[in-house]
This record gives sequence, C-alpha cells and structure tokens, in this order.
Amino acid sequence: PNAVVTDLIGRPLVYDGEHLSNDCGVVVSAGHMATRIHREMCEKLRRDEVFCEALGVVLCDAEII
Repeated sequence: PNAVVTDLIGRPLVYDGEHLSNDCGVVVSAGHMATRIHREMCEKLRRDEVFCEALGVVLCDAEII
C-alpha cells in the first residue's frame, strides 16, 4: 500500500539501527487519499513560522516549499 511516515513538518524519521531520532512528532498515513492529505498538511505546517518556532524547528531554504 501507499504509505508515508514523517515528522509533523514532513521530514523523514531517522533510525540509526538502535534509536529513532525525532523531535517533531510523527504522522503516519496509508492509502492514496490519506497520503495526499498527509503531505498537504505537513507542507502547511512547514510554512507556518509560528508553529515551527514553537517546536524549535529551523528550516533551511531548501526545506521551505
């Protein structure tokens, strides 16, 4: 199935074989419509400067769509 697992701003989670690195929550979706909504929601959250500031997230220009 079509599935996506990211943090709240759409970045992939990092697993080093022992630990899952994640400071910004988790969003999981499966299915065509759900993954489309997932990506749109994460994009909106990534563009929200107040939201990112509250999470302590600093995005580089390449991450801002």
